[in-house]
Amino acid sequence: MGGVDPGLVGNRVGGLDDFDPPARHGMAVASDDQPGERTRPAILDHPCHRRGSLAGAENDGATPRWRRQVRGKHPLGQRRGDRGVEQRAQKRPFLAGTERLDHGLAHPDPIGQSGDKFKRRGRTGAMNFLGIDIGTSAVKAVLVDENQAILGEASTPIATAYRKPGWCEQDPEAWWQATLHVLAILAAQDAAAFAAIRAIGLSGQMHGAVILDETDAVIRPAILWNDRRAVAECAELEKRVPNLAMIAGVVPMPGFTAPKLRWIGRNEPENFARIRTVLLAKDYVRLRLTGEFATDMADAAGTLLLDEAARRWAEPAIAATRLDPSVMPRLLEGPAWSGMVRSELLAAWGIGHQVVVAARAADIPAGAIGVGAINEGDAFVSLGTSAQIFVARNRYAPRPQTLLHAFAHGLPDRWFEMAALLNGATTLDWLAGLLGERDAAGLVRRVEAGFQGPSGVLFLPYLAGERTPLNDPDARGVFANLDQATGPTDLALAVVEGVALAIRDAETAFGGGLAGGPIAMIGGATRSRLWMKVVASALGRPLLRLAGADVGPVFGAARLARMAATGEEAATVCTQPPIVEIVDPQPSLEAAYAERLGEFRALYRSLKRTRSSR
Repeated sequence: MGGVDPGLVGNRVGGLDDFDPPARHGMAVASDDQPGERTRPAILDHPCHRRGSLAGAENDGATPRWRRQVRGKHPLGQRRGDRGVEQRAQKRPFLAGTERLDHGLAHPDPIGQSGDKFKRRGRTGAMNFLGIDIGTSAVKAVLVDENQAILGEASTPIATAYRKPGWCEQDPEAWWQATLHVLAILAAQDAAAFAAIRAIGLSGQMHGAVILDETDAVIRPAILWNDRRAVAECAELEKRVPNLAMIAGVVPMPGFTAPKLRWIGRNEPENFARIRTVLLAKDYVRLRLTGEFATDMADAAGTLLLDEAARRWAEPAIAATRLDPSVMPRLLEGPAWSGMVRSELLAAWGIGHQVVVAARAADIPAGAIGVGAINEGDAFVSLGTSAQIFVARNRYAPRPQTLLHAFAHGLPDRWFEMAALLNGATTLDWLAGLLGERDAAGLVRRVEAGFQGPSGVLFLPYLAGERTPLNDPDARGVFANLDQATGPTDLALAVVEGVALAIRDAETAFGGGLAGGPIAMIGGATRSRLWMKVVASALGRPLLRLAGADVGPVFGAARLARMAATGEEAATVCTQPPIVEIVDPQPSLEAAYAERLGEFRALYRSLKRTRSSR
C-alpha cells in the first residue's frame, strides 16, 4: 500500500498572492521504497494534467484543450448542454446511437441494465464508486465499494486568500490540482480498487462565484460563500425582484452567488464584460473532468438564482445581476449523468473503461444523502468549516422571515430547510494559529484532559459575520470575561462553547419544526468527543455519531455516483449508516449552557447597538 507524506498535512495548495490560473501547483507523496523522499506520483506527470494541454496535443493557448464543446453565442434561454443528442454524438462517439434520458443527457447502456457486464470488465471483478468533495479547507476523496464500505480516503488542504477585510477567495486551478493529488493518493493506496471505479460523484462548498471567459479560462479568483463584500448588492437585488426570497428560498445575503456577480459588475466591469460562464466550485472540477457545463439542483439552490419550487433557473433573478441566462450551466438532478470522464484522464489513471460523473449535490445535501436524511423530518447537525442544522422536507415551503434556507435537495422532488452558520470548527483553527499552537487537535486534547466544567470566558464566534439567526455580515468575534488567570485552554473551551451556543441559537429559527430526540451529527468535529459533548449539552439532546460521520458529504457524493451508475432508488442506497456512538448531554452542562445562552445573546445585542451608534 502506498504511503502519504505526513508533511503534506500542513501544506496548502494554491495560494492567491500571485493569482495565475495556468500555473501548476507542485504536490508530492512519499514512495514505499524511500519513505523519507518526497516524490511526485507519475499520475500527476501525465500531459493531460497540464492546464491547456491534452496528451500529445499542441495548444496555442487560446482555448483550453480540456474543453471539448464548441463555444459560441447562445440565444436567450438556451442553456449550454441543451443541444440535441445528435450534435453531442458527433462530438463524442460514445454517444452515437443512444437515447435521450429524462434528465436530458444521453449515455450508452446504463450500468443499471447491464451491471454484470461492467463487473466482468473490472480488474478486481468489483464495481467501485468515487466521491470527491471540493471543501473550503481541503479537497477530500473516498473510494467506496458495492457494499458501501470505504476502501480508501485522501485529503489535501487548500489555501484561502483574505486580500481585504471581508473578502474570501480561492484559485479554482488549486481545486483541480488538489483533486488530481487526492486521486493519486488513492491510486497509490490500492491500484486495483482504483481501476475498478465506475462512477464519480462530486460535492463541494456552496454559493461560490467562478466566472469563465469565452475560452473557458478563469477570469478572477473565485469568491467564496463566507465573503462579505456584497452587502449593498443584496439590497439592490431585493429592490429589483421584490419576491426574490419566496422564489429563491431565503432573503438575499452577501455570501450567495447572485450578489457577488452584481458586485463584480459594479466594481470590476472589465471582468464582468468577459463573463461567458458562471459555475460553482465542484462544477469547475466537473468541467475539467468531463468538458461539460452542468450543475445540480441543490448547488444551484444556493446561488439565489434558482426557482426552488419549479427547479429551474429564475430568469428575473439572473436579469437582476445584469447577466444573460445563457451563462448559467444546465440543471440536472443529483443522481443524473452529467458526462463521462475524458479519455485522456482515464488513460493517465490506468482505467480501461468509461466512467460516468453524476450531477451530484452541494456539500450539505450530499451529507444528508450520506447519512440517509432524505425523508420528511429527517434531521442532522453538520459541524465542519461552517455549521448547519438540516431538516429534509417533501415539499417547498419557504419561511424567509425566519432566516432559514429553503432549498432543493440533492434528490428529485425533495427539498430541505437549513439553519446556516458561517463559523464552525475552524474557529478553533483560527485560535490555534493566534496562540502559536501546532494544530487545533492538540489544543482540544489538552482541553479534554483538564475539563472540569464550562469556561469562565464567553466567546461570540462571528469571525465571518453570521446568517441564521442574525443575517448580520458585520457581526464580529468577541472574547468576554478575560482575566489574568485566563489561559490558552480557557480560550479554546470558550471557542467550542461559543460555536455550540450559536448552533443552539440558530435552532430556535425552526420553531416547532424540528422534532425532539436524538439527532445525527456529521463533519470533522465528530472526531472529537469534546465537540460532541458540548454541542449535545447546548442543544439538550443526544447526538448520534454514525459510521463515516466525519466524511459525510464525500460519502454522499459516492452514493450519488452509485445511483447514477446503477439506476438504484434512493431508498435502497441512501440508508442511515450504523450508529457508532450516542453522546448524551450532561445535565450539569445543559443547565449551565441554557443560562449562558442568555448572556451570549445579550452580548451580541449590546455590541450591535454599539456598532449602530458609531
